[in-house]
Amino acid sequence: MVSRSLRAFPPGLLLALTAALGCSRPPNLVIISVDTLRADAIRQTDTPNLDRLAAAGTSFETAVAPIPRTTPALASMLTGLEPGRHGSREVGDPIHGNVTTLAEMLRDAGYSTFAVSANLSAGRGQGLDRGFDRFIGYNDLIDIYNDEIYRDLTPVLPDHPGWAEALTDQALAMLDRVDSDRPYFLWVFYFDPHFMYRPPSPWQDRTDGDACWQLYEDFTPRRHQAGQIFFNVGGVAERANDACRRLYHAEVAYTDHEIGRLLAALRQRGDTTNTIVVFTADHGENFGEGDLWFEHGDNAHDAALLVPLTVAGPGIARGRLTKQLATLADLTPTLLTRLGQEAPGRVKFDGIDLGPWLGDPDLASTDRIVFAESATPIWNEAVNHVITGRVGGRTCINGPRFSLCADQRHHPGVVWLFDHQADPAFERNVAAEHPEAVAELQRAWKRWPPETARERVARTTRYKLVERPQLDGSYTRILIDLARDPEELTDVSNLVPDEFERLRSALEAWTSTLPPLGDREFDPKVEELLRELGYVS
Repeated sequence: MVSRSLRAFPPGLLLALTAALGCSRPPNLVIISVDTLRADAIRQTDTPNLDRLAAAGTSFETAVAPIPRTTPALASMLTGLEPGRHGSREVGDPIHGNVTTLAEMLRDAGYSTFAVSANLSAGRGQGLDRGFDRFIGYNDLIDIYNDEIYRDLTPVLPDHPGWAEALTDQALAMLDRVDSDRPYFLWVFYFDPHFMYRPPSPWQDRTDGDACWQLYEDFTPRRHQAGQIFFNVGGVAERANDACRRLYHAEVAYTDHEIGRLLAALRQRGDTTNTIVVFTADHGENFGEGDLWFEHGDNAHDAALLVPLTVAGPGIARGRLTKQLATLADLTPTLLTRLGQEAPGRVKFDGIDLGPWLGDPDLASTDRIVFAESATPIWNEAVNHVITGRVGGRTCINGPRFSLCADQRHHPGVVWLFDHQADPAFERNVAAEHPEAVAELQRAWKRWPPETARERVARTTRYKLVERPQLDGSYTRILIDLARDPEELTDVSNLVPDEFERLRSALEAWTSTLPPLGDREFDPKVEELLRELGYVS
């Protein structure tokens, strides 16, 4: 095993020193992560390359994202910390400057480190490039391909390279430049199958997605009303659901094809005998679960919280499935141990080392409790949530009938009241007609500052306790038996009171450690990022 003291040596001495000590070179590391990939999507799609990877390694039956949004989830994967400690608790939020990333630790240990990411919310602006010798992000890809990548809201034709093809090409080019005398760490973050689901040709040509394409056509000219899609206003999402799911799975198949090219290159290089390969996702996607469509993050349903997780490589059991509960924060401590490295002494991980189950998947699973929270609904049409919108834009607090909205950056001191039952498009301000509703919701706003009302979760492999914020400042609690109720509809608190109390107590202790979310400062760079991703217009 390569000791922590090796980090003090220049990278060029790593191989010579390990040879002198009679050690083999530390393994390479490749992390392949996919945006918006449901844990069940691989079983429902033809994915021969991911199936082959699973046959070569150990997969986790249940793996959980800490928040079903890209930046916080990936930050946990790359730091071993929960969002409350690394600082990113929403899409676009950067990690704290004093946090040490996996790439920084491995670079200091002598690894060549390089990454490619197609998502603007997973790049330099969020600090996820830290520790990488070379990092290619969203804007770099646009420049490299002369703005000819087939993607949303552009006139580029579907016979041009899609995101997954562009990422694989750049990852392969990076592998070609690897210093053969040093181990390497490669991270590839595929953007597909994020909404809008638009696989390139020939995958889209084989898929009947007409109703979904029509949905895109209807809403592209009025992107500011896209929240009507995600919350099924007038049944628009429900009518297109089957077609959109077919396009989603076509994007999964397309991404599998491109991952296959990357894995084939590793085999051709002869790297697989000394390379740990990790496959996972940042979060899943809701297709109506929790009344959310073609989106993620607004609630804590397993549709978006669960992610696939497979680890393959030397010393790891092949073709096995373990029941041990895992989280994305487990990856950094697990991988450091597998690579023979140690974290700096100041680092205390929130994740655990999953190594025992990689060597013996049949090892008894621990009675572990893991925690997660939802994000804040960005779209104001999410009227079934107490708070919607982000600081810096229009935020709303929602009662049974009315939504009170404000935009302190652009319209300080002004409030709008909308009757969301009669006016789901938020087009008519009725504040003058209902002053009592304005006053009531203003009082509620003091209890729930913008972005603070989130669902919170404590779960085991079988049970899941969900706390949901209420307008009066309280939370309701529901205990779900996931083995019997995967739709998460029925409260079984009275049937298993001991389990309810155990999870309630654990969740209360965990939430007491979370830093406050109120008084968040507006960051214009985050607004620009959200606009590019289509969240605001």
